[in-house]
Amino acid sequence: MAADDDIDQDELAASWGAEADEGGEDGAESDDDVAAQWAAMIDDNFVRVESTPDLTIPDRDPGGVGDVLAVSRAGTVRDPRVELDVRHTYIGDLLIELIGPAGDRAILHNRTGSGTDNIRRTYTLAEHPALSTFVGTPAQG
Repeated sequence: MAADDDIDQDELAASWGAEADEGGEDGAESDDDVAAQWAAMIDDNFVRVESTPDLTIPDRDPGGVGDVLAVSRAGTVRDPRVELDVRHTYIGDLLIELIGPAGDRAILHNRTGSGTDNIRRTYTLAEHPALSTFVGTPAQG
């Protein structure tokens, strides 16, 4: 769990990560904008990794925030699913990506939803084909 400035590419290449970038169209203060929780289920044996970073998403900062999860169990990704709980007053500002251990990326949320508050949902392979970039890749990292 680290702010985006604390995550270097070598660390991202060895772990699973999520980044939230806030474009800042709403002009709201960032005090209540929090990347509260995310979880990734990455294997048919239901390997679940979870983080509750409670990171403040800075307003008008394209660097955003990031969080890193380490998967210690070996295996192959077969059915990736990601649960997000992000509290933000204008989700149309947010770009949220999942980053695999090899640096592969899948955009989960790309500045849609305009002035809608909060993202609380599960992204599945069936509903979010971008996650297919991780199918067949090593889960460990």
